[in-house]
Amino acid sequence: MKRLIGQFLVAGLLASGGAVALAGPSSAMPRDVCLDEQHYFQQVDWYEAMLSGEFDVMLSWGAPSYSQNPVSGLETWSTTLPSGTYVEVHMLAAVRSAQANASAAFDHTYYQYSEFLANNAPC
Repeated sequence: MKRLIGQFLVAGLLASGGAVALAGPSSAMPRDVCLDEQHYFQQVDWYEAMLSGEFDVMLSWGAPSYSQNPVSGLETWSTTLPSGTYVEVHMLAAVRSAQANASAAFDHTYYQYSEFLANNAPC
């Protein structure tokens, strides 16, 4: 009985795979890159707000405040993010990592924004 059920499952999977393979590209829904004007500009505004916020984070990590405890010698780098969050780290590697992460986040959003502008148009 288990073998029979297994054969039916395999046959079903093969049949569904065959149906997908036979479906040509003409059966696919065409991609409409035309957005109505309101939604297009809402998306543009969203990307620009994200870029502005990530740029501000990148700037805040660009020049963190530095201090050193004269007694213990503990080095501290601190910055206040645009959200108002105060961040303090005690290793230069953590500062470099935060700078790299902020830059990568900005670059990624900028890439998505430029792709959106290149591939969409208001109608």
